Amino acid sequence: MSSFAGQNDEEVGSLRRQVKALSSELASARSEHLEEMRTKEQSIFAGFSKREKLQKLNAQYKAEKLELEVSVKAHSTAASAAEAENRHLNTEVKRLCKLTERLKLRITELETELATRPDLTLRMRIKLLCKKYHADKCGVGAAFTGEEVSRDLVALLSDEYGVR
Repeated sequence: MSSFAGQNDEEVGSLRRQVKALSSELASARSEHLEEMRTKEQSIFAGFSKREKLQKLNAQYKAEKLELEVSVKAHSTAASAAEAENRHLNTEVKRLCKLTERLKLRITELETELATRPDLTLRMRIKLLCKKYHADKCGVGAAFTGEEVSRDLVALLSDEYGVR
């Protein structure tokens, strides 16, 4: 039995050494595992932080994009209105140019007629005086004396007939 007990003690000692070695390996594996877990947790938390920052930036960019779209819509509406006004103004300018040409022709015709008929000059000047003293043109409150009217008529006739 003593050999059996000696053998048993050796096996127990061997098993204890194996348990100790395995315990040491287990502790080392746990330590490595914890270190890997910390590293992975840090990586995950860094990813969460990065994702949160990116989500905030994304929300900010979406808001800015919406503002830009609204701004673009407003500017395009304003541009369309300006284009329509420009077309209207161009049409009006063309109309006024045609009217100016017609008036230039009419002025030329009237100047030619005045040059050929001197009596028209006197009639035109009398008509201008009538307009000057007409109540609708100068206002109801404007009262002219007979002297003013006479003075203007005398000046008109003396200019026309060369009398001073």
